[in-house]
Amino acid sequence: MTMPFVQFYTTQKCNMRCNHCYLASLRSKGVISYKNELTLQETIDAFQKLRNMGFSMVSFGGAEPTEKEEFGEIALSLHNQGYTLKIHTNGTNINDESALIYKQCEFFEVRISLDGSNEEVNDFIRGDSTYKKIIKGIKKGIEYGLPITIAVTISKYNVDDLPNIIDLAKELDVKAVHSYLLIDKGRGIDLTDYLPDDNDKRKAKKIFQDKANQYHGIAKIANDNLPCAAGACYLELKQDGSINLYEDSHAYFSVGVSTIGNIFDQDIETKIKDALVNKKIPDCNNCKYYGNSLCPELDNYCFADIKFF
Repeated sequence: MTMPFVQFYTTQKCNMRCNHCYLASLRSKGVISYKNELTLQETIDAFQKLRNMGFSMVSFGGAEPTEKEEFGEIALSLHNQGYTLKIHTNGTNINDESALIYKQCEFFEVRISLDGSNEEVNDFIRGDSTYKKIIKGIKKGIEYGLPITIAVTISKYNVDDLPNIIDLAKELDVKAVHSYLLIDKGRGIDLTDYLPDDNDKRKAKKIFQDKANQYHGIAKIANDNLPCAAGACYLELKQDGSINLYEDSHAYFSVGVSTIGNIFDQDIETKIKDALVNKKIPDCNNCKYYGNSLCPELDNYCFADIKFF
């Protein structure tokens, strides 16, 4: 059985309060108790158990994963266990020490969220003074040769800034620009006026294509002509040790969720294997639109990322 990747929600802590956060993460100032989060040793033991089952790739998420005090030790331990590692981060905690750890752990991607090409656009979404901190983190990562990519959440507010964001990414020498759509979940429920409509989606896709053409020879649409993510699944390990199996019925939203148990349940290995065998979603390889640009859902859910080389 081929094992999916593990999405590890490392902590509920975050040093930002982005107004579109779909997780509705809380700040690190005593708003919520973190006593139920896995300890360093519990995390190491949990991933050793998953490694013994055949899992081999981990994507760190949050809130903000680097707000976990032992994050560096966790990353090093998982690297030593043989995992391939990736992180989604706001980039503000990247400094000489953390960059060295990422390099030592051979992260194959350090994906940093940036929602504007300047302070005015980005800071409206991600908070005052965040733009400068994010750019500083990106530059530090580049200095250490890390595979930095940028992730943009597209909304009505920043869709017209996309060309500038892509130009900035090229100037900073990042590897790619990934895109998501603003959704009305978490704190995003208060931003319905900024949800992208069909025109915004078409505009965004055209911008990515136009920029790929502009940078012809040094850039391309990263997911052009590739199968969509529909039908994929991943194992979610939450900060308290609980485990879910997420199944994608189409390429943007994970709508099928199976609660499996806790990583330290005595029979968790059996539960995980049973969940993977009994996935509810159909085999999308049989879909006539699989990997086809004529898929009717394409404009709603599939967004082209641009990759520099």
